Amino acid sequence: WSLISLSRRNTADQSASGSPIVTRLNIESFEFKHLALVIKSTSLVNTAVLSGYPIRRPVWVYALTHGNELRDVTSTSTCHTSDDSVAHFPKDSCSAGLVFSGGELGGADSLSLVAKVDRTSADESITVWYPQQPQGVTLVAESPRGGPTAVPFAPTETLTSGYSTSSILLRALAEPH
Repeated sequence: WSLISLSRRNTADQSASGSPIVTRLNIESFEFKHLALVIKSTSLVNTAVLSGYPIRRPVWVYALTHGNELRDVTSTSTCHTSDDSVAHFPKDSCSAGLVFSGGELGGADSLSLVAKVDRTSADESITVWYPQQPQGVTLVAESPRGGPTAVPFAPTETLTSGYSTSSILLRALAEPH
């Protein structure tokens, strides 16, 4: 870019030698050349589903400036995932980390994490493993007829409509096998 100084009469100002006064300005974008989202592992297990306690996995966002300086911009970046039902960033804050709350609905083979600063973005793809809950439970109780008796027990909708777990167990024990 070149900047020519104009006089009040809209003509180019002249130096003492009679040539126009020209100034060079270097204008650089404040945006970064590159952005990188960093997470320790690209394969995570959602243990919050089993424990009931939220799990936070830290992430970092680094930017490369036009002057080739590396800067930690985690605190000024926004982050989100491609599927909030698998994992999420609270309030889209990268510094809050990737969170598994325990209420997630499943895992993902390729969950996309996206970080943004101004108009520059970075993404990382991770695998989230989701533990499967058992479909049924086998209860073992001492039978009055001698020896342990295995009673298959599968939670159903009927449990909530009039019968308690213990009454179903007692009924199953009383039936001849």
